[in-house]
Amino acid sequence: MTRAWTARFATTCLTAVLLTACAVPVTAARADDIVDPHRLLLTWQRDPTSTMTIQWLMRAAFLPAVENEAPEPRPHDVPYVGDVTIDAAGDDWWDAGLAITFLADENHQLPADEADLTADARLAWNEDGLLLLVRVRDSVAVEMDEPSMFWSGDGLEIFVADAVGSDYRYQVAVTPGTDPDHDAPRHNFYPKDGGPAADDLTIQHAARTSDDGYILEVLLPWSNLPELEVDRGTQFGFQFYVNDRDGDDAYQSLGIHPARNASGNADVAYAFRLADDRGTPIQTRAEVRETEDALVVSVHGRPELAGRTVAVRSGDEDLAAAALEPDGRRASVELTLPDPPEGRRWGRLEVVLDDATSLATIETPAGVGAIEPGPVELAYWPADDPDAADTLLTNVARIEAWPGQFRHRVEIVGLEPDTAYRFKAVGDNVDHGFRTMPVNLDRPLRIAVGGDVRHNQTWMERTNRVAMTYEPDFIVWGGDLAYANGREDLLHHWEEWFDAVGNTLIDDDGYVVPIIVAIGNHEVQGGFRADDPDFQNTDEWRLGIAPYFYQFFAFPGHPGYGVLDFGDYLSIVLLDTGHANPIAGEQTEWLSDVLARRADVPHVIPVYHVPGYPTHRPARGGAESSVRENWMPLFEQYGVRLAFENHDHTYKRTHPIRAGELHPDGVVYIGDGAWGVGVRELHNVDAWYIKRAESQRHAIILTLHGTHQHVLVVNDDGQVIDEYPDTGRVDAAE
Repeated sequence: MTRAWTARFATTCLTAVLLTACAVPVTAARADDIVDPHRLLLTWQRDPTSTMTIQWLMRAAFLPAVENEAPEPRPHDVPYVGDVTIDAAGDDWWDAGLAITFLADENHQLPADEADLTADARLAWNEDGLLLLVRVRDSVAVEMDEPSMFWSGDGLEIFVADAVGSDYRYQVAVTPGTDPDHDAPRHNFYPKDGGPAADDLTIQHAARTSDDGYILEVLLPWSNLPELEVDRGTQFGFQFYVNDRDGDDAYQSLGIHPARNASGNADVAYAFRLADDRGTPIQTRAEVRETEDALVVSVHGRPELAGRTVAVRSGDEDLAAAALEPDGRRASVELTLPDPPEGRRWGRLEVVLDDATSLATIETPAGVGAIEPGPVELAYWPADDPDAADTLLTNVARIEAWPGQFRHRVEIVGLEPDTAYRFKAVGDNVDHGFRTMPVNLDRPLRIAVGGDVRHNQTWMERTNRVAMTYEPDFIVWGGDLAYANGREDLLHHWEEWFDAVGNTLIDDDGYVVPIIVAIGNHEVQGGFRADDPDFQNTDEWRLGIAPYFYQFFAFPGHPGYGVLDFGDYLSIVLLDTGHANPIAGEQTEWLSDVLARRADVPHVIPVYHVPGYPTHRPARGGAESSVRENWMPLFEQYGVRLAFENHDHTYKRTHPIRAGELHPDGVVYIGDGAWGVGVRELHNVDAWYIKRAESQRHAIILTLHGTHQHVLVVNDDGQVIDEYPDTGRVDAAE
């Protein structure tokens, strides 16, 4: 979208169909709507019968870059090698290929000699296509069964575009076929907006097991890029990753990419050029980051480069220079840039070695030079009374971990219960709607419940659409939302998550389904941080390990668990199973107090991530055991009837359980988190506590009416796979 911002603290009057008003500071004059439905999120922070929190994300405009920027990225020359045999040996062209020797982790660090994962690669071309040969050392072989998840197990993840910045690009994952369950390489294409369809893509590959890992050879046919003129001098965009999985939560990756979040951003792919001879080996990586005081360029490379001088240039001007220093398994240096001319920002920069070899061409982060938007005036009105419009100014916050992104948020209070409202930003052409919740259960209330939401956008949208056929009043997701792990380089996962919400959770009349979320391990850097020796019970520490969870979602907020009360008939209790808060201690004491004060509420429903009664993992795990020991006695003491668990990527319903035994007055635990993810095998299907289990993606439709609770479980094809109680759904007053 094109955004045109006025000065940060100016005052502008805006005219809408409904009203004329002034906002201080400004909103913006734009050709399109301010509220982007693909970044829009509705939720609650307080009683949903009388409030609504509306927020959306917005990318800022930027200061202009300095003139005389660095030229277009200097491409790496890929050599021509003629006819080759795709046999996973590479003996016919390994020595001639362009050497890619700085396959490093997300921290730009080469693995130690004794590390589980190391890799070396070569790149070449001929008339048939682009050739990639990778020799990988990997002591544990784990590949994914589901093709859409190949990228998250052992193998290669490759991105190719017909030019740097082009939307005509494709992604393919190739597995080596080396684990006990898979004896041949496999592949899967992942279509990108603006790129070719999967059916139009082809690939050749071969793999073999080596003494300490595997060798994988790939040919990517030029027919995949039909508009590319295949000849010497032709340039294209390219990057790849060697991915490794050693267990459910043990994942690592080595890559060649020019910046974090590269896989989700076509603008930051490396530029390669078809040539006769190979170019300078790729042995460094550089990035720009913003500190409190200045911009810093970090350069990392092979350890043998220590002592060599590198310079950062803008056009013909050297901005900074220094020697690379030994730094563990790499050579590194940080170069502080001077301030750019007033009213400008540094744009494209070039990193040059002392012999004039171009090591990298890099872009400054998107957020540098961002012009912070002012508050937006939001109009809202009862759907049946447009003349009763009122307005509020949004609060604007910079998303610190997403450069250039800002969050607009406003909480509307004093609304009428069970009433439809419309809203829009003043100046927008399109309005959206929401409905407050009823003050009592004179009508059925439907809630779509689940977790483990997005391994890929297609699965997430598929289950979203199934859930929407039941017209839920709101959705509760119990963690593992976008699988971004609190990492900036995985922000494209959040982009897909918000896109899926915008595509599927707004109905044909523009009504937006509110969402409530709990925290899971894939919201957090490191997954389970409550037991870390460096654990700090502070908002600042939690924000550092789970920046997107705490900045995107107004509730539960800090510390990461909370209770949302719907009048006096429903309380949803969101808990943290050891991700940013310990289970035992302060959180359990809080839970005891919360449940005690709601002993008379007919529906008290806990939602959390790691299951106490799992279907895939062992029931004796740390978080699993801690949930049973600390929380379940409280659920039983205070009359909880249903609790929702996730994390295992299956479906399960337990028998009613009390004191670790089957009991007719016990708690039923339902889950286990398979909304939009690859499902797993059922390992505990014969466990004493399991009543029903399926290995299927699903949505749980919970209906509350009076004191009744009814559960209907539908898979992502819309078929009913479970019902509880099984006497028929509750659709009307009984």
